[in-house]
Amino acid sequence: MTGVSGNNRNTPPHWDIALLGLWWSCNYGAVLTSFSLHCVLSRQGYRVLLLDHAPMTMASHVNDPGSVFRTFFREEGIESIPISSRRDAERTNRLADTFIAGSDQLWNYKYTHNQDMQYYLDFVDGEKRKIAYATSLGDLPVQPPQDYLDRIPRYLDCFHAISVREGDSVRTLRERYHISATHLVDPVFLTSMEDWNRLTQKASPMPDGMLTYFLDITESYGQACAAISRELALPSAHLLDPSGDMELKKQYFPEGRVHAAATIYEWVRAFQGCKCVITDSFHGTCFAIIFNKPFLCIKNAQRGATRFTSLLKQFGLEDRLIHSHEELPGKIHLLRFMDEDAVSLKKHSLKQRALDWLQTNLSNPVSEETKEKGIRCRQELSCWRPSWKLRLRRRISKLARYCLNEKLQKKIFPIMGKLIPRS
Repeated sequence: MTGVSGNNRNTPPHWDIALLGLWWSCNYGAVLTSFSLHCVLSRQGYRVLLLDHAPMTMASHVNDPGSVFRTFFREEGIESIPISSRRDAERTNRLADTFIAGSDQLWNYKYTHNQDMQYYLDFVDGEKRKIAYATSLGDLPVQPPQDYLDRIPRYLDCFHAISVREGDSVRTLRERYHISATHLVDPVFLTSMEDWNRLTQKASPMPDGMLTYFLDITESYGQACAAISRELALPSAHLLDPSGDMELKKQYFPEGRVHAAATIYEWVRAFQGCKCVITDSFHGTCFAIIFNKPFLCIKNAQRGATRFTSLLKQFGLEDRLIHSHEELPGKIHLLRFMDEDAVSLKKHSLKQRALDWLQTNLSNPVSEETKEKGIRCRQELSCWRPSWKLRLRRRISKLARYCLNEKLQKKIFPIMGKLIPRS
């Protein structure tokens, strides 16, 4: 990835916006949310820097600079800076005037607690502009410790503006933390079709029949999809999530072409060129909507259910949500059509609302009250020290990352969580 550099070593380069997201993760949707937000902000004339800050406990291949995801950003010429320590994070204050957290499940404790409060931009100076764009709390299946919960409202209160991806999150922030937030669409809906076409032109040809993309595939789903493919008289293609046992996943698809290592370009092109989509992925659903493809969405409760209902409600497509493979045969008719005009009108309206919100909050000055809150919060919480349990967890995580392979990491981290709780 591109690191920061400058002609004058005494004068660090400067960006308008530093963007903190999950773009480094082993997930197509997470990558494309950051890409989309970068595109939108760049088209508005801002120079944008990605903060490269993957948790220590992620599998080693996720952090590999040569991974398909980091390679994508490098090929697109998108600038980033690696952050490997708290000191590195704080130094980024010299590099940008505005910091944006978003999008995806940055505030879901289940996924990002290893970075403590950094996705709440706790390392950003109080006088800086801090914005959250379509950030998600998820369903919070893991209860955070009390000290973590106590700090959340203090950090959120220092944001210049907050928007969230799910409607339920607006209510949660208001009722639990007394924080006002705006409900906005995921940034992938803000990207122009011109930018998507630019990506797909770099991809190799992809099948144009029925497309499936499952994060948590089972044999039952594979068999059900095969039956639907035959019923629709469409060839099937299956995109595999890049995590987990690939060989096992391939066995779940008795028919059709399986793509186990699609590039970002191929992944987007597969959605653009197919006839219909079956998925349990939030962003798989988003891209079916973006390209006006008839689809069925299987609610993936273990990865967060509310985001599916919130998304489909925004577009009036609630009837396309199902709860198990057993419902698929009764919904086949929905894979034959999509009311493109109605969906397109919704997309345009939601996109314009989000763009207006971004433009307003990037141009309006940060109030003196917000600055004072930020400065005071930084001073008060700078004395906070993680518990010895949390410090021990972090040391073990760091050691495991560098000394153990991926399989052993997956075994040791759950054990560590039981033996050494966070609080």
